[in-house]
Amino acid sequence: VLLQAIREHGVHCETEHGQLHARVQAALAGELAEGPGRWLVFTKAAHTRSALQSIAHLSGPDTLFLSLQNGIGHIETLHEFAAASRIAVGVTTWPARLLGPGRVGSQGSGAIRFMPRSGQAGPGFQALCDDFNQAGLHCEIDPQVETAIWEKLALNAAIGVVQPVHRAPRHPAQAVEGR
Repeated sequence: VLLQAIREHGVHCETEHGQLHARVQAALAGELAEGPGRWLVFTKAAHTRSALQSIAHLSGPDTLFLSLQNGIGHIETLHEFAAASRIAVGVTTWPARLLGPGRVGSQGSGAIRFMPRSGQAGPGFQALCDDFNQAGLHCEIDPQVETAIWEKLALNAAIGVVQPVHRAPRHPAQAVEGR
């Protein structure tokens, strides 16, 4: 359903500044004969291995991987599929929520911070950062990003414990009248 909606209608994003729409190619990994030079990994950490296995045939010796995943364990899994020189990890503070198939919402602003695992920001990762900035996503290569990753993990863990106790939604838009 999700893939079909994106193929037919593209991706719609509701922002505080209005609607954004982009026509994008959407496919399952098995449908592709060649992959991009860069993969952005956003899946839940528990699904990282299966996601990377599904794109292994599309990844070459120069393919770069950027993980902006929350949680723990995914970095080690990435290292099973690529050398440290081809992996970067980071954090994003852009708010986002799924509204429906092919529809997302993002109210507010944010930033992306990442650092290659090798400790060296080569031209490939610098170009990725530049592309994010050209798109207005406020990106920086940050040698201190691991601190930000752990801070976000701690915040998400704290919120994840408090919300169920108070029967609060993860996002105010998910609130049910009278709760």
